[in-house]
Amino acid sequence: MNRIIQKLQEGQHLSTNQAKDVLTDILLGKYSDKQVEKFLMVFESKSYHWQELLGFIQAMKSCCISINTTIKKPIMDICGTGGSGKNRFNISTATAFVLSAAGIYVAKHGNYGSKRPNGSFNFLEEMNIPFQFEVDTINTILKGSKCCFLFARHFHPGMRHVVSARKKIEKQTVFNFLGPLVNPITLTYQLIGLSSNQNIEVLIDTVKQLPTKRVLFCIGGDGRDEVSLEGTTRFLHVEQDGVKEFEFNFSKEIELIDANYKCGDSNTNALTFINIFIEENWEHPIIKHICINAAAAMLCYANVGSLVEGYEKSITLFKSDEVTKSINRYKEVAATIK
Repeated sequence: MNRIIQKLQEGQHLSTNQAKDVLTDILLGKYSDKQVEKFLMVFESKSYHWQELLGFIQAMKSCCISINTTIKKPIMDICGTGGSGKNRFNISTATAFVLSAAGIYVAKHGNYGSKRPNGSFNFLEEMNIPFQFEVDTINTILKGSKCCFLFARHFHPGMRHVVSARKKIEKQTVFNFLGPLVNPITLTYQLIGLSSNQNIEVLIDTVKQLPTKRVLFCIGGDGRDEVSLEGTTRFLHVEQDGVKEFEFNFSKEIELIDANYKCGDSNTNALTFINIFIEENWEHPIIKHICINAAAAMLCYANVGSLVEGYEKSITLFKSDEVTKSINRYKEVAATIK
C-alpha cells in the first residue's frame, strides 16, 4: 500500500493490475480504515485514468456475488452517479417499471442513500416493493416480471470496508462512478446519468473496455444525474466503434412546464408517487420526468427512433395502466419467492 500511495502522491497513474490488486485487498479487509482513507484521499487528489477504473471494476466484479442469468434477451440498467447535492425524485427506480412494461428486461443496480434516506432502495422500501432475495431466485423474478432490483450492499459485501473512508471525504469519489459499472449481471445496454461533465472522457474510455454493447451517458441540464426537464441535457452515445454526441431540451422539444415539483427523501417521494397513481394524474411533472428518462433508455436499447417517440410511448404506458400492471406483476412474482 505504501508504494501505491507514494506513486499516487507523485502524480502517477496506477496500471490496471495495480489498481485491481490494491482494491481487491481493500475489499477483502486487508487494510485498516485509516489506510483506506489515506489511499482514497490521495487517489482523489489527482485525475483518473481509464486503466485505473478498469482495474477497480475488475476488482469489484471479482469480489462481488455475480449472477449468471438464464435470460436470453438483452438486459439493461439505468443508474446515476449521484453527487448533485440537490433534492431529487427517484427517477431511475420508477423508470425501471416503465421499461419492463415496454418489454425491456431491466436489472436495476442501486443502494441506500449514502448520506440521506433518498437512494433507490430507500424508495423501494417506502413503496413496499421487496428486493432482498437470494441469488438463485433473481432469474425467476427477472424472467417473470422483466425486472429485478440488485441491492449493492448485498451483492458487493466488500464495500463495507470503504464506507468509513467515503464518509470522511464527504464528496463524490471514484466509487460514485464505479457503481453503475459493476452490476452483478452482465449487461447489454446501459443508461448512466451524470451531474456534470467531470470525468466524462475517462468514463467513455473505460466503458469501451467493457462487454456492454452500448452505453448512453446523460448529463442533466439542471445539475442532476438524469435527463432534465429544465435546461439542455447532453448525451454521449458510446459503442466500441465510436461516440456520438447530441443534446436535448425538453422545454423546446416537448413542452415548457414547471419542473420545480416537490421531492426529497424517499418517504416523501413514495407518498407523492402513490398519490399520482391514485389520482391517475398522468400530467404531473414527475410522470413527465420519468417518461423522458424512460425514453432515453428506450433509445439506448434501440426500442424507439427518437426521444420524442420514446416519451410518447412511455406516457401511453402510464395512461393504459401498463406501468401499474408492471409494478403489480413484479410484486406478484416476488411474493412467490420463499
